Amino acid sequence: MVSARPQSQINSLPFKSAIPGVVFPALPGPKALPIMAVLYQLERNQWLDAAAHRSRSFGQLHSLLSIAAKKVHYYHILLGRLGFDPNVPLSEEFWAQIPIMTRGTLQDEKQRLLSTDIPQEYQPFTKVNSSGSTGMPVEVYQPSYKRTFFSATNLLEDVIHGADFSKKSASIRIFKGMGLTSEGKDLPHWGAPASDLFHTGPSALLDARQDPDVQADWVIRQNPAYLQIFPSNLVALLPLLRERGAKLSNLHYIRSVGEQLPSYIREEVRDLLGVKIVDAYSSQEVGFMAIQCPEHDHYHLLQDACFTEILNDENKPCAPGEIGRVVVTDLLNPAFPLIRYDIGDYAEAGAPCDCGRGWPVVNRIMGRVRNLVTFPDGSRQWPMTGGAHFAKIAPVRQHQMIQETPMALRILLVSERPLTDDEKAEIVARAHQHLGSKFDTSIEEVGEISRGENGKFEDFRSNVTPEMIAAARRQYA
Repeated sequence: MVSARPQSQINSLPFKSAIPGVVFPALPGPKALPIMAVLYQLERNQWLDAAAHRSRSFGQLHSLLSIAAKKVHYYHILLGRLGFDPNVPLSEEFWAQIPIMTRGTLQDEKQRLLSTDIPQEYQPFTKVNSSGSTGMPVEVYQPSYKRTFFSATNLLEDVIHGADFSKKSASIRIFKGMGLTSEGKDLPHWGAPASDLFHTGPSALLDARQDPDVQADWVIRQNPAYLQIFPSNLVALLPLLRERGAKLSNLHYIRSVGEQLPSYIREEVRDLLGVKIVDAYSSQEVGFMAIQCPEHDHYHLLQDACFTEILNDENKPCAPGEIGRVVVTDLLNPAFPLIRYDIGDYAEAGAPCDCGRGWPVVNRIMGRVRNLVTFPDGSRQWPMTGGAHFAKIAPVRQHQMIQETPMALRILLVSERPLTDDEKAEIVARAHQHLGSKFDTSIEEVGEISRGENGKFEDFRSNVTPEMIAAARRQYA
């Protein structure tokens, strides 16, 4: 059933005026005005139909290609070879001819991807480093106004999910250099960008590296309306909240940040706390790519700022239900254009949504290639780790599975006490059940499982090399 299109939520937001004595209509300060303008357009544009979204995207793509062909050496040569004519509207057929850019190409061609004429309006033009989670870190250059779009999209996520900015927000993140203790830090507002634009309630911050028991006590004490947290921290937090009988009566939703969200966590949160998880999909290279639908668990691709394609091995668009590579084009950075860039992730394409929004749908964000489980015959698929169920076997607070070879698996466990042999055997059996094969599996009980340098955590990681996969396939051929 198609939802009725609601009235604009922008009209009811508590905008903050920078003019003394002027309450409504509010006139925000100069830093907030551009964010307000973009947020207004994004919130209104969500109700355009799919054809209108695609038409607008192709109009911006044409502008991007026209500038790149003239001012960016790499694309001057590439688009010239393809016969690009800036006086001819961009067609689907021409777009499909443009080669996919790999991370290796981005590394090798970084200087030739930089515009020879960067407008003053783009300054300061800053360098952004990706996390390097694929093993191939990259650098991109972004204009100052990209931050405006990032802030507006960040706020859009709360707006379309019905956030009440007057309530308390809490965040368990990596806060470097703030010297946060186990008590965290309380603020009288939500912080930028929300407090630049809106009247907000208070917020509280806690570093994600605190002990899970400390995090659980802190969340119960704060009892916020909104909680931002890494999925891996949430996995460790849920059994502790259950032990304490905590219901978090003020909680409206949990906002997942920074890591891939395993689907089983949604069910656990609904069961224990009775609220939903709100998730988004972003990257250092291009910013926000998708946000979760407020009426479903799937995601809407934000084609206003980043044109995202889900492509199969033949570089054709995936049909609904098919898994393909995530290929992105930054629509808003002509001075360092990323055009049809393979970001290294996989996602499952979705069907049009019945919520009425015209943005394309992806059902699931599958993660990086290194998150694939490799079977002994060399075949690969996405793992369903089922790690939340380990806590039902033994008092496991954190886990990580590391596949070393097509046959060998290590399971790291942080537990409240040493596990019995029977518990270990049951955990191994459960892991094999969810991964879809039996492996030579060892269990290592550790005091802590460290995060990556970027503060992110993965519950499954593969160290299997292409050479190992090829050898396994030859053996079973």
